[in-house]
Amino acid sequence: MINKGKIISTNEGKAKAFIHHYSAVSRLHLSDEERAENRRPKKTLQTKFTISELKKAIRKMKAKGAAGPDDIPPSFLKALGPVALEELLDLFNRSFLSGTVPQAWRNAVIIPLLKAGKSASDLASFRPISLTSCVAKLLERMVAERLYYLAEKHQWLNEQQAGFRKGRSCEDQIIRLTQAIEDGFQRKKSRKSVLVLLDFSKAYDTVWRERLLLSMYERNVPLTILRWLRSFLLNRQARVRYNNCTSPSMLMSQGLPQGSVLSPLLFLFYINNLAEILPDTNVNVLFADDVGILATADSIKEAEAEAQKAVDIVSSWSKRWKLMLNSTKSEACVFTTNRKEAKVKARIKIDGKKIPYNPTPKFLGVYLDRELTFSKHVSIIASKAKAKLKMMSALAGTTWGCLIQDLLKVYVTNVRSVMDYAAAGWQPWIASTHMQTLEIVQNKALRIVTGLVDKSRLSARRHETESLQYSTLSKRNILRSAEKAHRQPPDLPGTKPSVAVL
Repeated sequence: MINKGKIISTNEGKAKAFIHHYSAVSRLHLSDEERAENRRPKKTLQTKFTISELKKAIRKMKAKGAAGPDDIPPSFLKALGPVALEELLDLFNRSFLSGTVPQAWRNAVIIPLLKAGKSASDLASFRPISLTSCVAKLLERMVAERLYYLAEKHQWLNEQQAGFRKGRSCEDQIIRLTQAIEDGFQRKKSRKSVLVLLDFSKAYDTVWRERLLLSMYERNVPLTILRWLRSFLLNRQARVRYNNCTSPSMLMSQGLPQGSVLSPLLFLFYINNLAEILPDTNVNVLFADDVGILATADSIKEAEAEAQKAVDIVSSWSKRWKLMLNSTKSEACVFTTNRKEAKVKARIKIDGKKIPYNPTPKFLGVYLDRELTFSKHVSIIASKAKAKLKMMSALAGTTWGCLIQDLLKVYVTNVRSVMDYAAAGWQPWIASTHMQTLEIVQNKALRIVTGLVDKSRLSARRHETESLQYSTLSKRNILRSAEKAHRQPPDLPGTKPSVAVL
């Protein structure tokens, strides 16, 4: 046998030649990008966690985080050396492969914090902050990374859900909602819309764990992950620390653990079943436990009837899945350009209880109104932005103040970010007078930055700070969002650009 100019006479040599030949046939020439694509499935195909996964999880931890019941702070974990990391990785792999979670990792200390403006005599006025083991959070983050990759790869999560998912945001859902309302307005015969914003009471705390695991099993989540999750959720213990006093430890029989890295992702799996049964005739927007239903029709009564059908479906599903709909905190709203219908209210009920009507509901941080003028929203964010200008004034000074570049950074990150939030979802519709309100906020900020007098020319302020008018920045944000929508996959929320933009 002759191979590459060499004569092979022994059977051993021929066998080696064959295997080299067959092996060469199975090889592919891959670029650096294609090699990176190869590394992605390894996270799910390999059984054990790797040291790179552990180091990545440690990098994502905040160094100043609080320690859990085991008194191990994140700063300690970030300072571990190579030997300690290998030991920790071995511990994690033993836990993951055996499906066993130590009880110390399932214990929590709850610290109640009083909500602003609430009465201290009412238990419901306190927000519980749960401290869990930082060591367990590392493993949670590694498990979540694999589980999330599988969920997106196999499309286990409904496309209407945007919460805690890469490439999706609040802005996407706001654009999707306002776009649908505007589409109704732009019809030859203007259509009416009814929006219902549903509120779940203590959604995370009332998750039915067994049903969660069963629904994940039905989606073919690997049994290794499910077995570990079952142990992770089983026998969760918590005690309360309040004013240096600690309560006895008690069992949290159901719900997702507060303060857990995995809880947001697990809740997406839990509520995913609801997203799948909502009527496609409506626009359904979900962001974690925030559920919005928009029904559009030729009349308010028809839209109201469609919205009520969807609410009844949610109500029935909630009973089966042990989540509680709060009718008093849910809201309904009407959108119409007909001034004669300005006082018409939507009558939506949850189990016979009427949902409060709000002409200006707040959806994911943006205040809506009947004709999509966003008057209230502009007024509120302008007030918030102006209040933050005091901070800039405190940092500025004639002799000792910050440099212009530093003050501009403060303005962009703390003031302009308030006005830019979800800009593409509401700024295309605002009137020139509302845009001028935002322009005034920027002009005041630039005067503080430059130190010029109040009557100084606006062009001088912008020239000295190399800034553009806010209206120009707004158009850039909107066009950037429209271009992003064109480039995104069609199943993502907000992929249809705004009519006002086009």
